[in-house]
Amino acid sequence: MDQLKLFAFVGKNIMKSPGYINQSILDSLGSFAARYITPKKDYYHLFDYYRWDEQKIEDLVKNEYNWETAIDTNLPGA
Repeated sequence: MDQLKLFAFVGKNIMKSPGYINQSILDSLGSFAARYITPKKDYYHLFDYYRWDEQKIEDLVKNEYNWETAIDTNLPGA
């Protein structure tokens, strides 16, 4: 269901901005199909098995990997 929502969202935005339809459209459609439609064997997504917790991820990258944030941003967690 999520993939259908994504496809509808992308399709709607392409219709709003026809500039997306250019010589790279076939490559883009092929990439979309390979990523979201084609069944995968021996291929796993990390967050299918690890719960996404924004705060834990931010803490990990900032504290364990010394991730730097822009000093001029007002984003949460920055």
